[in-house]
Amino acid sequence: MNTKTKSLKKVLCIILTLIMVFPCFSVKAVTRMTESQDCIDLIKSSEGFSKYKYWDYSQWTIGYGTGCGADEYPNGITEAEAEKLLRKYTATFADCVNDFAADYNITLTQNQFDALVCMSYALGNLWYAYDEFDLKTILINGSENYSFLEIAQAFGEWRKAGGQVLQGLVKRRELETQLFLKNRTDNKSEVWRVNDESGVNLRADATTSSDKTGFMVMNTIFAVTAKKTGSDGILWGKTSYEGKTHWIALDYCSYMVGGPIDYSEGSNNNNNNNTETTDPTSETTEHVTVSEKWKITSDNGVKLRSGPGLNYEQIGYVPYKAQITVTATTECDGYLWGKTTYDNENGWCVLDYAERISEQTLEGTTIKSIYISQKPNKTEYNEGDQLDLKGLIVKAVYNDGTEKITVDYEVSGFESAEGTYDVKVTYLNKSTSFRVTVDGKKLTGLEIDSPPEKTVYQTGEGLAIKGLKVRGIYSNNTTAELKEFYLENVDGFSKTTGTKTITVVANDLSADFEVEVTEAVLSDIEIASAPSVTSYVIGQNLDESGMVVNAVYSNGTKKVIDDYTVSGFNSAESGEQEVTVTYSGFKKSFGVTVSEPDMYELAGDLDGSGTRDIFDLVLLNKYMEGNCEFESERAYLADVNLDGAVNTKDVDALSRIVSQQ
Repeated sequence: MNTKTKSLKKVLCIILTLIMVFPCFSVKAVTRMTESQDCIDLIKSSEGFSKYKYWDYSQWTIGYGTGCGADEYPNGITEAEAEKLLRKYTATFADCVNDFAADYNITLTQNQFDALVCMSYALGNLWYAYDEFDLKTILINGSENYSFLEIAQAFGEWRKAGGQVLQGLVKRRELETQLFLKNRTDNKSEVWRVNDESGVNLRADATTSSDKTGFMVMNTIFAVTAKKTGSDGILWGKTSYEGKTHWIALDYCSYMVGGPIDYSEGSNNNNNNNTETTDPTSETTEHVTVSEKWKITSDNGVKLRSGPGLNYEQIGYVPYKAQITVTATTECDGYLWGKTTYDNENGWCVLDYAERISEQTLEGTTIKSIYISQKPNKTEYNEGDQLDLKGLIVKAVYNDGTEKITVDYEVSGFESAEGTYDVKVTYLNKSTSFRVTVDGKKLTGLEIDSPPEKTVYQTGEGLAIKGLKVRGIYSNNTTAELKEFYLENVDGFSKTTGTKTITVVANDLSADFEVEVTEAVLSDIEIASAPSVTSYVIGQNLDESGMVVNAVYSNGTKKVIDDYTVSGFNSAESGEQEVTVTYSGFKKSFGVTVSEPDMYELAGDLDGSGTRDIFDLVLLNKYMEGNCEFESERAYLADVNLDGAVNTKDVDALSRIVSQQ
């Protein structure tokens, strides 16, 4: 039942805890109680231990049913760590119970406080979430004013999930009820619960042949005021239900709390030494008809334990030669155990160190084994699933050959991680198992959790996925951020304008997001490389060789251009000059230096003789024809008229100069 209980408690707890826990933090001017180890042990036994986290309805859970983050405890948790985490959370709910008690001036015993903290751990701070409910009313008015039945029924109101009574919650509420009422002795009846899936008929008398007077469905809680064994060998209980008195077969019911009550009405045995004084706290009282007398033979005596097994706590001691009445037996841990009452303590002791001294023998009281009569409907799981015991039927086999369905078993050994597990089923220290397999969770879908920060592009830009978050959907109905995926439709997506779809792909699954591509525009120009020559002498022309000019666009791309214009250069004026490059309204500049020549030279003095004569005119004509016979570095002297160009006008100008000499 432990694993089932984990799965049942969170529907209210997760939603309500966030809302309901906060009122618990105010400090009250009263003595604050703290939960005891009994509370911790009850929660641990009810929740069961899970080393690895699993998904429980709406949160990740680990250890003893404690919530955790999806990225926490990647390597699991130890039992010691889990208990430490459990105590951290129970302290919060202890504050809730303390505040509730302080607000209504309620005095609680340690047992009552522990039971309420355990209940709050499972359900949240219901003391402030709901204005009225029976248990709250009982506590406010004083629980000592209410019967065991009323208190048990009030706890039992909180055993539903999804509108249905679930056995995991039934068992947990019973344990909390027993803890709440522990050490209270003012009871005059026993509280039982119908434990048969088919329900139980109510009879006019303690026999199956008597008239049917009513019917109780499974999990009905009722009080028994008298018990007797009928002629049919069935243990019957007298109860009041729906305004009438009935008899009910207790063999199909489970004892909860209260009593013991007199077991004499209609009993077949009137000998006080042999009359049954049945302690109903154990399921092994079924079909009891007689008892046995035993005497302790161990010199050291034997321990009286709370249950049949070495793991149960010692509650008393039966000395050497003491005579005891045994009302039930069972085998556990390699010993035969007997159920008895000694020194006003009801418990179990080992009969291997005793001898039977009566002729009477117990019939049908020793449980020999249990077995799986029907496996659960679900035996194949995905990672993260919770154990589902629906359909599981467990039967107990007794030493008289009879069998009976039991639902008060416990299960262990299931982990919601990939692997094969033998789930152990335990009832009265007898065990059996069934096998389940857990497949690793599989990716079943993708969704875009958040698109990239950049969703608008210009032609030619590359895709930027910063901010893109992809969520994977898995076969166990969980989701998690997906880190490993690739993109399709990326290459060339920005060559043309328009809305473009980018596809995220993982394990043949896909999800899409869209981006918008707009036309890129010219945003600037740049001189990527200045001209090779930046120093000139008066009369020299600008040399643009080596210069590279780029057009810069709004998408960050660049393109080399050559249809720019150049202005600002003056070859006739010496000094620092700024030459401007212009393209489509954008301008950039670079600097040049124009200096005086080392010696004064006449325009047209091509041979460097210091005069302009016929010989210079011959050289100029040859220069114009392409047959230059003077030093190339003096070519600027061919610009006789200083208009910045060498042409026939310079020939005419030099001819006039020569003819005038």
